[in-house]
Amino acid sequence: TEWHCVVSDIDADIYLNLGNLYTFELYQKIGEGAHRLYNGTWELDEDTAMLTGKYNDGTPWGSGYAVTLSEDGNSMTLTPSEGSDAQVYRKESIPSEVKEKAVVIVRSDAGCKGGIL
Repeated sequence: TEWHCVVSDIDADIYLNLGNLYTFELYQKIGEGAHRLYNGTWELDEDTAMLTGKYNDGTPWGSGYAVTLSEDGNSMTLTPSEGSDAQVYRKESIPSEVKEKAVVIVRSDAGCKGGIL
């Protein structure tokens, strides 16, 4: 499923694709420039509704996230277990322009300014 979130206090535009095979694509733009594409794997603990993941280089996300879906399934709230505000994602396809112009990031710490996940 593809999701979109805008975080205005840090000028971030985020698209997240949580794939059926437990892989993710994170298109993240903070400030000006192109989106940066991060890849990796995710896992959801169904008992606790906690979403965790690792980037392709093996680095874990900065936090786990409690997941809450809206009744209609069109929005998802991710609440970090480590001290940040919750973020609301809306179900939305990732625009082809974002995919085509994204800068692929191989290492999770490369070019990341205060990463979102």
